[in-house]
Amino acid sequence: MIILPNTDVTGAIAVVQAIQASVQALAIPHIRSKISDYITLSLGIASTIPNIATTVETLLAAADAGLYKARERGRNGFAITPIESIDPIPSRRNWVN
Repeated sequence: MIILPNTDVTGAIAVVQAIQASVQALAIPHIRSKISDYITLSLGIASTIPNIATTVETLLAAADAGLYKARERGRNGFAITPIESIDPIPSRRNWVN
């Protein structure tokens, strides 16, 4: 997980693309892959301006959903999932009585 404070989605995309380019430039062999001869990187992006209702769990769920979308599209990509599209997950603080 990479947290980019004070970074909008456009900035996050730029960081993701730079990371992917760096991994690609390493040309690390992926011997067992049927998809690529080299290691690739798929990433999920979620962005929010925090408020009282925002939980870490919801933000992580959005990023995770983006990761799965990216992988479904063929790997070595990224996908953005709006945090608003994720069902709110109660904060763990609320689980303890």
